[in-house]
Amino acid sequence: GWLEKGHHIVENRGEHTFVSDAGIETAIADLGVGRNMVKAIRHWGIAAGFFELNDGILKNSETSKTLLDSENGKDPYLESMTSLWKIHYEMVKSPKNTLLHWMFNYFNETVFDKSLMFNRLMEFMDKNEMPVSDKKADTIHKDITVALATYCPKKNTAQKDDDISSPLAELNLIKLSEDNRYSFNLGEKRTLENKLIVSCLIDFWETKSAGSKQTLKFENALHDPNSPGRIFLMSETDLSERLSKIEEITNGAVSWSETAGIQQLSIRPRANKSDLLCLWEECLS
Repeated sequence: GWLEKGHHIVENRGEHTFVSDAGIETAIADLGVGRNMVKAIRHWGIAAGFFELNDGILKNSETSKTLLDSENGKDPYLESMTSLWKIHYEMVKSPKNTLLHWMFNYFNETVFDKSLMFNRLMEFMDKNEMPVSDKKADTIHKDITVALATYCPKKNTAQKDDDISSPLAELNLIKLSEDNRYSFNLGEKRTLENKLIVSCLIDFWETKSAGSKQTLKFENALHDPNSPGRIFLMSETDLSERLSKIEEITNGAVSWSETAGIQQLSIRPRANKSDLLCLWEECLS
């Protein structure tokens, strides 16, 4: 609910909301929450790709407008699973969301506990010459707890009214076992729409090649950081079956081929990439 409320305050109050002292005070009054909560809403709005902050000016993103605008928003209460998958994609693809970005794009353990995740993250940071102080290590431990709680449903289903799970737990991407170990769910994603996968694929393709390559190997779409395969935890079978239908989904703009054991995608030179990037919006109609 905070993303929706945050969007409308920015929509109604202007670009200095959540940024200037006066704007923060306005948000406090409008939302009826404290200063720290207002800052938390701003943080998660930026992390989820709903707010864009540049040079002290905060605006609603195109994703946010598509979903939540007062007049034309397609999912004004964020009830669609497609909206949740889109939020997940935007959060995880951004390197600024360091832990979540690493967790879905570089962490290669299927079954793990918090200690193993912490150790693998420290190895990654050491390899990339990112020193970690003792104070920062303590913060990372807390961040891991928050990240896992964001995606993992609570074991006790008899929750109290004030004990609400993150909506991203509905994606069922991470499971908690009886021995308090976690596992990534690599199974079929029935609530993940093909058109959203294609839009995210085009976004990844454009970023990876800077718009210069007309072909993309399937293994890149499956394994590379920020690829649909990595971010959505898709199996090889599931992703290949979905992408084999891409020509029909994109009305011929993108095609799938298997030649000499090589699976790859090809995009027509004159394909309207803007339309393909927005294809996910059709899932909300």
